[in-house]
Amino acid sequence: MASKTIARIKLTENDIFLMRLELLSAGRGDSFVLFWGNDLANYILIDGGIPRTYKEIRKIANSINSLKGVILTHVDYDHIGGLLKIFNDEQIVSKFKGPVYVNTPDLILTPKKESKVGLVHGENLRSLLKERKVDFYAALFDPDLSNEIKIDGLTLKLLSPNKEILEKLVATWNAELIKQNEKKEKVTESKVSLRKKNFQSFDQIVEQDEGTKNWERDLINASSIAFIAEHNNKSILFLGDAHPDVLCNCLESMGYSHKDRLEIDIVKISHHGSKNNTTSRLLNLLRTNRYIISTNGAGPYYHPHREAIVRIAHFGKRKSVGDKVEIIFNYVQSELDWLLTPEERRKYNIEFKHQKSIPL
Repeated sequence: MASKTIARIKLTENDIFLMRLELLSAGRGDSFVLFWGNDLANYILIDGGIPRTYKEIRKIANSINSLKGVILTHVDYDHIGGLLKIFNDEQIVSKFKGPVYVNTPDLILTPKKESKVGLVHGENLRSLLKERKVDFYAALFDPDLSNEIKIDGLTLKLLSPNKEILEKLVATWNAELIKQNEKKEKVTESKVSLRKKNFQSFDQIVEQDEGTKNWERDLINASSIAFIAEHNNKSILFLGDAHPDVLCNCLESMGYSHKDRLEIDIVKISHHGSKNNTTSRLLNLLRTNRYIISTNGAGPYYHPHREAIVRIAHFGKRKSVGDKVEIIFNYVQSELDWLLTPEERRKYNIEFKHQKSIPL
């Protein structure tokens, strides 16, 4: 049974905003629709989730005249599954007015089974887009160019990946090798038993070595596009599955530090709340009270991890003293006490929410 402590938010028809973010049902993956402008007439799609997400995307696309663009953050199937179905839907493609922004259009791989988050055999997205006469931009991150995309009053400031990561990804790409090197996780225990066994106190997590992996050991996620979306003095930081050190290096090169943090309205946490992607170094560069975690909490990964939530509570910098921190999920989450106990939530003024639509 879902926890009764999670808040549910429902907007009314009278609510008027100049930005709105829709959180789609993407399983263990990501899929978002960002609306902006007068009457929220413009919208872009950010990732496509799994194939089942296609139904939600199609419903939105059919109700609005034009889709201004698509951002595919990286090549994991839990981000592209719905997109492959979208671009095989002639009705939607006929209404598509914008380009696809993607780091590596030739390196799209799909698994044999929809439910598996992994890479097994290839499908050339470039060929599919050309067949559908859809424009795309492959050279998304070029240090010699302005790392900004402007779409009808919306500005996307790109943070990740860098040129070194993309060059490494292209040079080492081999589908069979990736398949062999995939981590085989055989999980026989339930989420509850795993969390009981691995449960650490708040202080233990804060004081421990975070053990961030080198980005070369997680090349596909490290290649993830991360960006700040800005419109009408509102901003959202989309982290995809990006590597925290890559993000930090970029933010620090832009002049941000723990004394002069990037102020943002809301952050989409990297890699569904994995403990390896939300670090104290990254959180110390941000100032916000609101975080989004996209996951259904299913195994074998059982995201989000308690470590990520504790770091948000401890290292996250609120905009104003006394502000409540909101951690927003696109699915109802159970067993929230394993993320933060009720006592910890009260002490650090944290609220968990289930919210499918976020106005800004």
